[in-house]
Amino acid sequence: MRDIKDKVIWITGGCSGMGLASVKLFLSKGAKVMVTDINEEKGSTLSDEFGANVIFYKADMTKTNELQDAVKGVMDTWGKVDILLSCAGGGGLTWALPMTPTPESMQSGGPLNWQYTNEGPGSLDAFMSDININLVGNFDAARLAAFQMMKNEPNEHGERGAIIFISSISANKRHSPGFNCGYASSKAGLLGLTKEMAVNLAPGGVRVNSILPGYFDTKFVEQVRDVAADQWKEAAIFPKEPGDVKCVATMAAEIVENYYVNNATIEVTAGFTGTTSYQA
Repeated sequence: MRDIKDKVIWITGGCSGMGLASVKLFLSKGAKVMVTDINEEKGSTLSDEFGANVIFYKADMTKTNELQDAVKGVMDTWGKVDILLSCAGGGGLTWALPMTPTPESMQSGGPLNWQYTNEGPGSLDAFMSDININLVGNFDAARLAAFQMMKNEPNEHGERGAIIFISSISANKRHSPGFNCGYASSKAGLLGLTKEMAVNLAPGGVRVNSILPGYFDTKFVEQVRDVAADQWKEAAIFPKEPGDVKCVATMAAEIVENYYVNNATIEVTAGFTGTTSYQA
C-alpha cells in the first residue's frame, strides 16, 4: 500500500499496549484511525488526546453486534476501511491439569519446580474464553473488514486493503510454558487463519499477514512476569530484555507499506530459540 497517509486503519485493542503504540505511529504517518476496545474510559479520551483523526467505539471481540456497530460507524464517518490491525486479545492460565510451584522451590529462590494440584481437570470455560477472544473474535473482525475493503478502488498493484493479526511466539513449538493451552491454541489458530484468508481474499486484492511477538512487558503478562522474564533472558539471542511495544507497531507499518508481503508470519522475538519445560 506504500503511503499510509489518509488511509483508514481499524485497530482493535487500541487503548493500551501494542494497540496504543500502533495508534500513535499510524497517526504520525497521517492515517485516520478507528479504535475499538472494551476500555470505554480510556477510549473516550482518545480524540481529546490525539485529535479528530481518531474515533472510538466500545467493542468486545466476542460480541459481533458491537463489532458490526463499529464498522458501520467508521463507514458513516470516513466511508471506507483500508487496514485492519487486530491487537485485541487476552488469556489466562489454562492447563489440562493445573499445576503449582512446589513450596521448596518457591523458598529457594532458584528455578521453580512444579507439582499437580490434584484439584481436577483444567477449566474448559477458561480455555474457550481464550479461543473466543483471540481466534473467533479475530475472524469476526476480519470478515467484517474484508467485506468493506472489497468496495475500495484498487491501487496500481490491484490492492484494496490489508489485514494484520497479532499472533504470538506461543503459537509455535519453540515456546511452551505449559500453562497457555487456550492462548497458544488460539494464537496458533491465527496462523491457519492467515494462510486460508490470504488465499481467500487474494483475488480481491486484500493481503493477510500475522505478527508473532515474543516477550513484551505489558499488562497482559503480569501474572507470569516473574517466571517469563528469566526464561526469556535465557532463550533470547539479542537483546536480552523485554520488547518495546513500538517494535510491533513499526513492523505493522512496514507490512502495510510493503505491498509484496502477503501470507506471511513474521516473528518479533529477539531471536528466541529455547523451549521451556517443567520439572514435576
